[in-house]
Amino acid sequence: GDLDDSRKELIRCLDDLNFVGLQMYPYARSGTGIENVCFRPFFKILSDRGLPLILHPGSPVNNDYATFKIGSLMGYWFDDAMAMTKLIMSGLFDELPDLKVVCPHAWSLLPFLIDRVDTQTARFSEFFGGTLQKTPGEYLRNVYTDCNSFSPDVLSFAIRKMGGVNRMMFGSDSPFVDAGFIVHMLRDTGLSEQDLEKVFRQNARSLFKL
Repeated sequence: GDLDDSRKELIRCLDDLNFVGLQMYPYARSGTGIENVCFRPFFKILSDRGLPLILHPGSPVNNDYATFKIGSLMGYWFDDAMAMTKLIMSGLFDELPDLKVVCPHAWSLLPFLIDRVDTQTARFSEFFGGTLQKTPGEYLRNVYTDCNSFSPDVLSFAIRKMGGVNRMMFGSDSPFVDAGFIVHMLRDTGLSEQDLEKVFRQNARSLFKL
């Protein structure tokens, strides 16, 4: 579609219809990654209003994802992780340091991979085209997420790795995942009632200005 028309529609939705953010797939416009500079005007609109960009998997460009439905089983999480990393590596957060981003599924795979990303981009900065002002991990720790996971141990690790629950919100992927399962799993992490209140209510109210 026409990017200028899309930009105007985003402004109308945010300003006239009171939308509280913009959700985008990792790829748009026939496989163009959302780190592409053509999308920067949209992100600036969000940043100027203090509203978030919300990532969510969809429209995969990997044709192999149909085999055994591997895309919906696990591939989408890789898409989220790569999209978030490419946004960081593109310099987006140096250009728009106040931009709020939601990377779903407990920061996807990044709690497990961010040490590798930090180490390798520091060691081979020219190879990875790095001109960032911080390490990728430092940017990532300012990114919001939901608590969609399938193990209290895994979720607890992600929370510890990313510095706590101040940017985590409740999300279940219902109806694909039973919301009650996520509630019980979240409680099984042993989080305090104060931290649970942040995840269940307070963080989302703050992020979305509710």
